[in-house]
Amino acid sequence: MTFVPWAPFEQWKHTRRGFRDKEYAEFKKGIEERLFAQAKRHPPELMTKVKFMELSTPLSTEFFIRAPEGAIYGLHPVPKRFSSQALRTRTPIDGLYLSGCDVAALGIAGALTGGLLTAATLEPRLIPRLF
Repeated sequence: MTFVPWAPFEQWKHTRRGFRDKEYAEFKKGIEERLFAQAKRHPPELMTKVKFMELSTPLSTEFFIRAPEGAIYGLHPVPKRFSSQALRTRTPIDGLYLSGCDVAALGIAGALTGGLLTAATLEPRLIPRLF
């Protein structure tokens, strides 16, 4: 996995998955080849075991999980995001709670932490056991 900017993919944002033009396929193939070439360097013997590979782009992420601009780790990690009152476990809607990485921090660990925070919000007696 690697991070890529949204800008190079933006020209295809209004196209449909599976129906993008040849230019997109070639662009995507070029990225795939460069990533695979880098991976073959460390350790090369491991790459001989690869039978299938598929490149996911920010457009793929946007399609499958509706992440804006393919942001795999949630909202942009800027101070305003972390101080937002809208990104808390409790919402103004009775019985609706938020969880996941946008409630806590980025990535998998952030998603886990967000889940723990939501569980603790629902059942405060969990807090001593969690921490």
